[in-house]
Amino acid sequence: MNPWAVMQRFGPSTSGGGGFPSTWNAAMAALPGLWGWWKLDETAANGVTAADSSGNGRSGTYLTAGTRGTGLIGASAFSQTTLGASVSLPQYSFPTNAKITVGAVIKTSISSSDEQQILSGDSSSRAFQFRKNVTTHALEFVTINPSVTITTGVAAINDGNPHLVMVVVDQTLPAASGVVKLYVDGVLDKASTTAITISGGLSPFLGIGTRSGGDNTGLWGGSIDECFFCADALAADRIAALWAVRNS
Repeated sequence: MNPWAVMQRFGPSTSGGGGFPSTWNAAMAALPGLWGWWKLDETAANGVTAADSSGNGRSGTYLTAGTRGTGLIGASAFSQTTLGASVSLPQYSFPTNAKITVGAVIKTSISSSDEQQILSGDSSSRAFQFRKNVTTHALEFVTINPSVTITTGVAAINDGNPHLVMVVVDQTLPAASGVVKLYVDGVLDKASTTAITISGGLSPFLGIGTRSGGDNTGLWGGSIDECFFCADALAADRIAALWAVRNS
């Protein structure tokens, strides 16, 4: 098995702009449509609760034991020494023309061809995967129902450095405006230019570091910190502001 990367903090902090909160926790708490926010500060063990810091009571459950490392953001984060880490999360019910944002702080140096999920909703009600591409090791967002569509980013994220990664989905936009947008470290990495939808009525269980809650496939190979899910499409200026306060 491939080793998991050891976590380390980001560089010097800067203040947020555009009227957004100037600290990480305040900026996270103020995200529009914040549905769940899992800091992953716990000492991981099978059955341990992964607390939801959004205030919505959507805590998850660790499915494996792990090593508690220095946090990429905050005091600590979920860091394992072997592949096999995952967190089972509650279900999210997709409305028609859903807007969502999925994000996390990750660190990995793994270059294998293994499918590696960051945060996905691919249980029996199959909706999406947010993962690392198996060949280029860039970000990738996959929709599954009503049809499989793949948006692959440009920048490789397996360089052993911490990255704030996000995908923004806004199904109210025309295809040419980028229904799916991938962000790395506060900057747009890739926008789709094709028609992309996620079927309304799907209710997948979500999972961190796995294809879905309770699944043991597509396991992430690296460190994951500060995962979040918003039932809204974050604007580019807010994403940039979140990156600016990453270590405050």
